[in-house]
Amino acid sequence: SSSIGGTSSNVATDDASLERFAHGRDTSQTPVKKTRSARLKNLIRSGIPSEYRGHLWGMFVGAAERLAREPGEYRRTLETQARLGGAWVNEVTKDVDRTHTRHRLYASSRGRDKLKRILLALGWKRPDIGYCQAINFVASVLLVTMRDEELAFWFLVSMLEHLIPPHYYTSGMEGLIIDLGVFRELIRTKLPRLDAHFQQHNIEVFQFATEWFLCLFVNTLPFETTMRVWDLLYFHGSKVLFRCGLAILKIREEYILSLDTFEKLIMCLQNVGQELYDCDTFVSVMHEKSWIGSFPSSKVEALRSEQRDKLEKARE
Repeated sequence: SSSIGGTSSNVATDDASLERFAHGRDTSQTPVKKTRSARLKNLIRSGIPSEYRGHLWGMFVGAAERLAREPGEYRRTLETQARLGGAWVNEVTKDVDRTHTRHRLYASSRGRDKLKRILLALGWKRPDIGYCQAINFVASVLLVTMRDEELAFWFLVSMLEHLIPPHYYTSGMEGLIIDLGVFRELIRTKLPRLDAHFQQHNIEVFQFATEWFLCLFVNTLPFETTMRVWDLLYFHGSKVLFRCGLAILKIREEYILSLDTFEKLIMCLQNVGQELYDCDTFVSVMHEKSWIGSFPSSKVEALRSEQRDKLEKARE
C-alpha cells in the first residue's frame, strides 16, 4: 500500500488568491462549493498547496461549519457512547493497529488513539454504518492532512452526508454496487478496447475496483497523486471517482491489453496505479476531452439511476 506523505509537487497556483479563498474572503457561503469560477476551478485542478488543504477541504464539504455549529459534540459522543460499546469496537482496534503503520503519526500510540477515537465516534454517530473496513484508510489520511482530530471527524461525517452516495459503507453496500455498475458502463463507452479485453478474460469490475472506490484511491495511487484527486473530489463531488478510475485504466491501457491471462490481469489491476507519481500528467489525463468526453453530473446521476433500477429488478 502507498505510504503517506511524500514530497509536495510544485504546483502552479496563485497563492494570494488561495489565501484569500482559504480565509473566506471570496465567498459568503459555506460549504464553498457555491463558488465555481473558472479561475477557481483551475486553481483546484493545479493542486491546493498542502498548507491550505485541510482548511479548504473542510470548507468544501461543510466540516468547518459543522464543527462551529456543534462544538463539544465530538467529545460528548465519545464520553457517552464509550459505555455502550458496539459489536465492531474490537474490529476498529485491530484495524487501527495495522493502518499506515509506517507513517510517523501512527508509529506512536498517541496517533493511533486519535484515529481510533475518530472511527469509534463515527460508528456511534452513524449506527447504520458502524464500522466498515476501508474507512480507516480514508480517516488516517484525513487526520494527517487536517492535523485536527475533531475537524477530521466532522469531515468524515459531512463527507458521508453530502459527498459520497448513500449506502457505500453500510452492510449491503448498495451505493457502492451501483457505482461499480456505472464504472463498468463508463469503461464500455470510454475504453471499448479494454472492455472487450475484460470480457474476453472474464474480468469483472468489482474484482479490482471495489477497493479503489471504497478507499477513495488511498491504497491505489501514490500519496501526492491521491491528494490531487481529493482536491478535485471534495470540490466537484463524487463523479471525480469515475474520472480517476478511468484515467488509471487509460494511462495503463496498452500494458493491460498486452496481458493474456486472467491471473496476470488481476495481478496487474490490483497494483495498476502504484507507479503513477506524475500528478500533473494524471490530472490532465482525467480531463482530456479527446477520450473522456464531457462528464456532467447529470449524466452520472442518470447512469446511477439506471443501475439502481437494475439492482432493484434483480432483487425482485
